[in-house]
Amino acid sequence: MPFTYSICLLVIITSIIGFYNKRFYQLFVYHPYEVFRGKRLHTILTSALVHQKWWHLFFNLYVFYRINRDVEYIIMEYDFSFWIIELICVLVIFIGVVLPNLITGLKQKENIAFTSVGFSGAVFCSAGFCMLYLPLDLAPKTYLLFPFRYSYEFAFIGLAIFFLVALIFRNSKQTNHKLHLYAYVIGLLIAFTLRPKLVIELVTHLTTRFN
Repeated sequence: MPFTYSICLLVIITSIIGFYNKRFYQLFVYHPYEVFRGKRLHTILTSALVHQKWWHLFFNLYVFYRINRDVEYIIMEYDFSFWIIELICVLVIFIGVVLPNLITGLKQKENIAFTSVGFSGAVFCSAGFCMLYLPLDLAPKTYLLFPFRYSYEFAFIGLAIFFLVALIFRNSKQTNHKLHLYAYVIGLLIAFTLRPKLVIELVTHLTTRFN
C-alpha cells in the first residue's frame, strides 16, 4: 500500500506544520470568494493537506487508511496492474478533493467569510468507491445495529445516512456535510465508471434475491 502510506505521511506533515505556522496554513486554505475571482486557484487542491483541529486530522487519516488500503488491494486483486492501481488511487483522491470543492465553491462564491480545509473529500470519495466497486463482496461478520452482509448494502445505507445528515445540518456553519455527500456520490459514480459490469451484477443479484 505505498500510495496510502505516502498520502497519510504527506497530510500529517503539512497539517502539523499548519497547526503551528498560521502563515503556512493560510497558504493552503480554500476561499471560494477569491478562487472564483481567479486568485489562489491552487487551494482547490491544497486545502486537503491542512486541518483546523487535531481530531479532524486523526479522524480523516484513520478512515482514509482503513478504506484506501482496501481500495488498493481490491483493484489489484481483480483488474489492474500495480501502476494502474496507483494512478487510479491518485485520480480518486484528486477528483474527490477538487470536484466537491468546486461544487461547494459555486454555492459560496459570494460569501466572503466561507473557507474550507481538510481531507474529507478524498476520504468520502474513497469510501463510496470502495464500497460499490465490488458490490457483492461479503462482510466477514454481521453487526447488531447494521444487519447487512453485502458491500452494496453498506454503500446505499451510507448514501442515505450522508443525505439525511446533509439535510438535517444544511445550515450548519461548523461542518460542511454537503461536501461529504458530494464526495461520497462522486466515489459511487467513479466505481460505476471504472467497472460498469457492477450494474449487471447488482441487477442479477437483486432479481434472484427477491424472487
